[in-house]
Amino acid sequence: MVEFIKDMTDHARERNDDFFVIPQNGAWIIDALKDGGRAYRDEIADYYASIGGIGIEDLYFRGDKDENNRFRPDEDTIRILKRDFLAHDIPVYVTDYITGDKRVATFQAAAAEDGFIPYAAPDRDLDRMGDGWEM
Repeated sequence: MVEFIKDMTDHARERNDDFFVIPQNGAWIIDALKDGGRAYRDEIADYYASIGGIGIEDLYFRGDKDENNRFRPDEDTIRILKRDFLAHDIPVYVTDYITGDKRVATFQAAAAEDGFIPYAAPDRDLDRMGDGWEM
């Protein structure tokens, strides 16, 4: 996957130097590469140079329902995102599928405290903006 993202970014940058990829839900990819030892150091650096952020879903309100699960932050993934992305100045965009002022406020505060950029989507269709977003 890392090689694919690097190759795609290199190809696109032949036309636009500012091109980058924002992978979705790949929080543990750097951790997996580190398991490969020193041989993967260059691949990690190339990956960081190829991406402009990382998107994560269902990080704080997790469960079996499509929307409005209970507040249960994934502390392991939050720790990995901080260590492997924020510490390398790579923004983390978090989407949780929630409605209701209290849930949205709780989510936004928790994500901001962790240094992430939150978006409270009203449903998984992602066909409309959540409350508070104007286009």
